[in-house]
Amino acid sequence: AVVSTQSTGEVGEIMTDLGKSSHMYDRDDIEAEHAEREMRQKLKGAFKNFIEKVENLTKGKVEFDTPFRELGFHGVPNRSSCLLQPTTHCIINVVEWPPFVIALDEVELIHFERVQFQLKNFDMVFIFKDYARKVEMINSIPMSSLDAIKEWLNSCDIKYTEGAISLNWAKVMKAIVDDPEGFFEDGRKRRRALFHLPLRVRRNDAEGMTFTLKII
Repeated sequence: AVVSTQSTGEVGEIMTDLGKSSHMYDRDDIEAEHAEREMRQKLKGAFKNFIEKVENLTKGKVEFDTPFRELGFHGVPNRSSCLLQPTTHCIINVVEWPPFVIALDEVELIHFERVQFQLKNFDMVFIFKDYARKVEMINSIPMSSLDAIKEWLNSCDIKYTEGAISLNWAKVMKAIVDDPEGFFEDGRKRRRALFHLPLRVRRNDAEGMTFTLKII
């Protein structure tokens, strides 16, 4: 099981004195930036020391997850765009408020919506193993990130699907919860009907073989 904990700390402050001259303001601004960098370094060092002490005291029973920045991608999980970063067990953004954390072992399926060549962005929907739980979404992900996200999901052995339109997930999940066996049986029937439709095949032998399949 993955337990998500969050902590906050003040890393700087924004303060402007309108009575100061431009020259004095520039000097104070540089000093403030320098002080903030030093504070950030101290906080990073303190947190790293905290992690090492906890892991040593618990003999590895408590493990801290580290984001893989190279696998990160931008999207909108709440109100604004931010950098989402996968970890070993989760996908997270803890910089913007409210924080966004999803444990991967709770995910049944990921569905990509609005995947069309003419669109610049797509949406990512998380369907959980607990079908009664509301789905989570990351909106407006750049289309250029799609292949990398699929590779990451394959490495995690997480199944995914994609479609060109947005679905009414409240209605879909209600149908599953109300009659799960009927929902999946209906899906199997639709697949069987599709694969048993007659197909018209056109061959072009100019340079190799080209097949055009048309449902009739």
